Amino acid sequence: MVRMSTIVQHTTNLATAPQHRATAAVRGFVSGFWLSWQVETNWADPWLIFVYILARPISGVLILWFMLVAVQGATGSLSREGFAFVFLGNAFFTLVGAVPFGMTWAVISDREHYGMLKYMYLAPICLSSYVLGRGLANALKTLAGLVLLLAGGVWLLSLPLSLVGDRLLLLSAAILLGLIQLLGLGLLLSGAVLNMTRHAYFLSEGVAGALYLLIGALVPLSLLPPVLQPFALAIPMTYTLELIRRCSMQNALAWSGHLAVLSDVDLLLLVAAGAAILWLTGSWVFRVGQTRAWKNGRFEETTGF
Repeated sequence: MVRMSTIVQHTTNLATAPQHRATAAVRGFVSGFWLSWQVETNWADPWLIFVYILARPISGVLILWFMLVAVQGATGSLSREGFAFVFLGNAFFTLVGAVPFGMTWAVISDREHYGMLKYMYLAPICLSSYVLGRGLANALKTLAGLVLLLAGGVWLLSLPLSLVGDRLLLLSAAILLGLIQLLGLGLLLSGAVLNMTRHAYFLSEGVAGALYLLIGALVPLSLLPPVLQPFALAIPMTYTLELIRRCSMQNALAWSGHLAVLSDVDLLLLVAAGAAILWLTGSWVFRVGQTRAWKNGRFEETTGF
């Protein structure tokens, strides 16, 4: 009788051999991307999926709109630039919530709901690439709604946004590096979730809630309590969101606060450095986490959650 440890060792050697490593990574990424896309889009007709993708960010912005209108009625002050600041922050923050959550939820659902995570680990694929594919599929779905939301902000709400010209190249670079940051963060959280059997669902939501406050999605960093500002400045997504605002918003420097002293090149370098740090850290945490989770039997441990 073949022992399970022998099977695991043979499969691991096959997947990590130099000639098979690239193939395993591509196979895992494509499988994760395809599966996530099917899960997210096969429950209704395409037109209804389109409405759903568009309705989620619009509903969030409308909630903020009515909140700010209420503030204006109480204080008598609400500038169009101020609403554009909040609009852009919340529009792009949808990516922060979608990508890490999609990756951690892939771990939870495959382990708890379908009982397939242990077989994914045994298969000759790269598990981290599979999780990355799940996250990128969520990112593309969110980006589709984000583009429509920005178009509506310019054409329907007449917000002072500038999404044309030479700033588009810098904006594209900021979004791409921001996605790398989020994928790295997703790997980090997924590696932790692999070793959690209870309340893992709330990890990515809790991190997203903290980031919503700290990276300046809702208010400028200068309005945060002084004790929180050093933590905000240590988060790479803070600089990513600031660079995105400078590329998209007129008179963005008036809302930059402490970050106004940084040039666009400085911000781009900080964003690139943050992407590299989060990617390398997330990859290492996931690799260590999956090894530890397998040794402790976490891959097949279910809680009925």
